[in-house]
Amino acid sequence: MLIKGKYHWTVINPRMEIRKDSSRFYCDAKVEVGPFEYTTKVPGIIKITYDEKKNEIQVKITKAVFEIYTFIFNKKVHIKDIDIAEYLTEPFIFEGPKTMATDFEFMMPDSTMKHIYIQPSTCEMEVRYREIVTRCEVSVSDKPFKTPPPVTAKPTQNTAVPAQKTTVPSTTTITNEPKK
Repeated sequence: MLIKGKYHWTVINPRMEIRKDSSRFYCDAKVEVGPFEYTTKVPGIIKITYDEKKNEIQVKITKAVFEIYTFIFNKKVHIKDIDIAEYLTEPFIFEGPKTMATDFEFMMPDSTMKHIYIQPSTCEMEVRYREIVTRCEVSVSDKPFKTPPPVTAKPTQNTAVPAQKTTVPSTTTITNEPKK
């Protein structure tokens, strides 16, 4: 028996659960098959990576399968399995931590103003429960950095404040308030 028909599906309510060992993707798929319509839960797996050279955090759905089916004479008939990962072939891309360069001024003991530039250099990523954490070494200089930031910075000998590397969390905030 050959039956022709059309089906249509839509992803609704997508969400991610970020875990240290394995991160998951969940959504609902609203499916329309001929005169029938249903919604099904779709579990999936995501892979989270950090490309240091491109300075990108990538989140890729690697598997998220659900079934397209219909009923004929009160009997469930399988039509096809859909893997959402085959339709979302490109990863979701987020800017990495190397663009978080900053600079600040502070007053020296002789009342002159000193300008310091800080930017992340070598970074690594760790996935934790509900977090994507990057740790970076930080380069410090009294001269502006060239863009894009270098992957590794070598200390310079001809600046008043030599470039240094220090490991700090990417969420560190440096503030400078003048003395009152």
